[in-house]
Amino acid sequence: MTDPPRSWTLRCVGVGVRRGRRELLREIDLTVRVGDCLALVGPNGAGKTTLLKTLLGLLRPAAGDVLLDDKPLHALGARQRGRFAAYVPQTLDAVPAFRVREVVAGGRHPHRARFGGLTAVDAAAIDRALAACGLTPLADRTFDTLSGGERQKTLIAAALAQEPAVLLLDEPATALDPAVQLELVAILRAWHTAGRALVLVSHDLQWPAALGGRVVALRDGRIAAEGPAEEVLTPERLEAIYGATFAVVTTPTGRRLVLPQWWGP
Repeated sequence: MTDPPRSWTLRCVGVGVRRGRRELLREIDLTVRVGDCLALVGPNGAGKTTLLKTLLGLLRPAAGDVLLDDKPLHALGARQRGRFAAYVPQTLDAVPAFRVREVVAGGRHPHRARFGGLTAVDAAAIDRALAACGLTPLADRTFDTLSGGERQKTLIAAALAQEPAVLLLDEPATALDPAVQLELVAILRAWHTAGRALVLVSHDLQWPAALGGRVVALRDGRIAAEGPAEEVLTPERLEAIYGATFAVVTTPTGRRLVLPQWWGP
């Protein structure tokens, strides 16, 4: 986006989400503001993806509400929500045979007239997103011929082309090699340092450590811990959240990493 981000606040107030009789989220109070970087962590089944989709307006709370500038998020139309937030899923159910540029162009849907074609403004946004993700040379390749890392960058580029105020990603680094993960971290850092908000779900605790910002740890559908990454990502807190043993490892450069203590006591 070329314009400076406007001020906004997205809040979960006493949010509960159910699926049938099962309670997926309980009493969630959470605030995301312009410029925030927020990582959702926690064990499988803790409610991370559910919370992400609730923040997007894809799931409506059974209790409480999600408010955008004090207006219920569900009261906004799909196009309004699409101009505010973009979602990058963990995987696609089907792999389209569209060209990379066409996939990225799909991100412009919330901005386009119902029956209108792409404008010069749309084309410029698509070109910026392709360049930001290093995909310009691959723009004419079909999505189904790409590697896993190239596919993930294409999905992120589509979200960037959407020019949202906040980018929400569900496990963006799943099954990707370390070099691609470093590329994705750089892309997301550039997005965040431009003043945009970022919310992601991550099983890899080094991602929130690398991106910084706040960490929200979920357990059993509740917020178990929240705060700066360096305060939440400690062995003591992570052991309580995951029920596993963690240890601090110091790199040769002096950086502290918290890792599962799989090597034994």
